[in-house]
Amino acid sequence: MLSFPEIENVSRGVLDSLAITLAIMVVALLLNVIARLIVRRRRLEPRQGYFVRKLLGFGIWTVAVIAIVLVWSPFAGRLSLILALITAGVAFASQEAIGALFGWVNIIVGGIYSVGERVEVAGVRGTVVDISPMRTQVLENGDRTDSSTWISGRQFTGRLVSISNKETFTAPVYNYSRWFSYIWEEFTVVVPYSDDWRRAEEIVHAVVLDHVGEHIERGRQALLGLRHRFAVGEIRTDPETFMRLGDSGVEFSTRFLVPLNGSRRLKSRMARGLLEAFEAEGIGVAFTTSEIEVSHPIPVELRDLRAGSSSAQ
Repeated sequence: MLSFPEIENVSRGVLDSLAITLAIMVVALLLNVIARLIVRRRRLEPRQGYFVRKLLGFGIWTVAVIAIVLVWSPFAGRLSLILALITAGVAFASQEAIGALFGWVNIIVGGIYSVGERVEVAGVRGTVVDISPMRTQVLENGDRTDSSTWISGRQFTGRLVSISNKETFTAPVYNYSRWFSYIWEEFTVVVPYSDDWRRAEEIVHAVVLDHVGEHIERGRQALLGLRHRFAVGEIRTDPETFMRLGDSGVEFSTRFLVPLNGSRRLKSRMARGLLEAFEAEGIGVAFTTSEIEVSHPIPVELRDLRAGSSSAQ
C-alpha cells in the first residue's frame, strides 16, 4: 500500500505527464499546419500535393504518439490495470470506430482502392478524393437508376459523400479504374420494320466503329495487362452489333469498349452522327406506339337520355 507522500508524488507525476501530453499534441497540430502551408506554397500538382500532405501528417502524428507513450511509460506498472479496463470499455463502446479503423487497414494493405480511382462503395458511385483512418470521401457521380441524384450520366453531382471504412467488410466494393480503365458500353437504336434494316445495321456499326476505333488497340493492351494479373479469359474488344425483334421495330444494340472518362460525350456524338446518316439514307427511328381498335361500337340512344333528363325536371 502506498504512503501519502508516494501518492502525492504519483499525482504530481500524472499531472506533469498530462501537461506534457497536451503540449505534444499542440506542437503536433502546429507542425501539421505549418507542413500544409509549406506544401501549398510549393505549388505541387494536386495529386502529388495531396500525398505529400498525407505523408507529412502521418509522420508527425506517429512521432507524437511515440513521444506520448514514452512520457507515460514510467506509470506502466501502476496503471496497467486501469488502462486495461479503459481499453476494454472503449473497445465495447466504439465498435463502429474500431471496425472503420480495421477497414482502413484493409483498404491500404489489400489495395482495394486509392485516391483518384472511380469506385462504388455501399451504393455510392464516384471518385475517391480522400482516405482517412475512419472514413472515405467520395465525390459522387450521377446515376440513371437513382432517384436521389439529378444527374443521369456518370458525371459529378458536386456532393461529397463520407463512407465509413467498415463498409469494405460488409458491402461489395466496385472499382472501375484500378487495373482496367476501360468499360464496355452499349448503344441501342430501334428502326421501323418498314425501313431498310440491313442498311441500318451497316450504318449503326460503321458510326460506332468510326467513334471508338482509336480506343480498340489501347483497350486490347490494357485488357492484356488485366489477364496477366487475374484469371480473365479472352474478351472481344472491337465493336459487335446484336439484333433483336422488338414491338415497334428492329432493335440494334452495339457493344463497344471506351475509356472510363468521357463515355457520355462519346455516345452523344454517336447519336448525332447516327441521326445524320439515317436522314441521308431515308431511315427513321422507331418509338413505342399504342393502337386502340373498337370492334363492337356501343350504341348510345340520345332519346333515352333526353327523356330521363326531362322527367327529372
